[in-house]
Amino acid sequence: MEQTEREIAALVHDLCGMKKGNQFQPYLEYVQFPKYRNFSPNLNVSFGFPLTVIVGRNGTGKSSLLQALSGAPKDESPGN
Repeated sequence: MEQTEREIAALVHDLCGMKKGNQFQPYLEYVQFPKYRNFSPNLNVSFGFPLTVIVGRNGTGKSSLLQALSGAPKDESPGN
């Protein structure tokens, strides 16, 4: 295993331990969107790991997801 891989593995291990120790509270565990743009109805996006990376090709909904998340607090809508 290369040095970089060992460092990443150690970081992942530390982050998992921190999550189990509730050191990231409060944080989003999941968000459900009843209806938003081209998402499937009642789409549930889970954030199970302490670090979430959103990747994908152009036009796959990355920006739409971020816009929808910005409207998630306090039952706001992205239009507000």
